[in-house]
Amino acid sequence: MKKITYLIILLFINNLFSQTATLKGKVFDGLFCSECGFSGVVLVLKDKDGKTYGAQTDTDGNYKIENLKNGVYTLNVNASGLREKVYENFIIDSSEQKFEFIYPEPCVKSIKRCPKQHTDNIIPIVYGLPSKRTMIKAEKGKVKLGGCDSSFCEKWFCKTHNISF
Repeated sequence: MKKITYLIILLFINNLFSQTATLKGKVFDGLFCSECGFSGVVLVLKDKDGKTYGAQTDTDGNYKIENLKNGVYTLNVNASGLREKVYENFIIDSSEQKFEFIYPEPCVKSIKRCPKQHTDNIIPIVYGLPSKRTMIKAEKGKVKLGGCDSSFCEKWFCKTHNISF
């Protein structure tokens, strides 16, 4: 009888510590319709040991990542042509965890003022494929080329301090 009791306790403890968690939710479109799901977004969770788990949102923006262990992760969110969003210290602490968010995050209107508190020697950052006219402006130092980022946010560059904001 003792052996059966020990076996039951052992199975219970093993089951308790080997439970897996599921992260699921919805990604909402931060570009055009904040109430609509964003399809094709790639989500990658990385644990402290470097093991990765991932999913891609379906046509409605829903995703599900299974077979996770409770713990601390880094969550990377990315979609083609958009800047990656990283959530550090992302905690999984229940068997089924829900996480819904807007991607990309809505832009905050920036003002043409350097973080070092001056307003001179500041130029706009231009994103996307530059035209011939934009290339000439860039060569003259009137704009800074920002690459293919399509975050749709207004951004500035301080030529004095060599920083973007």
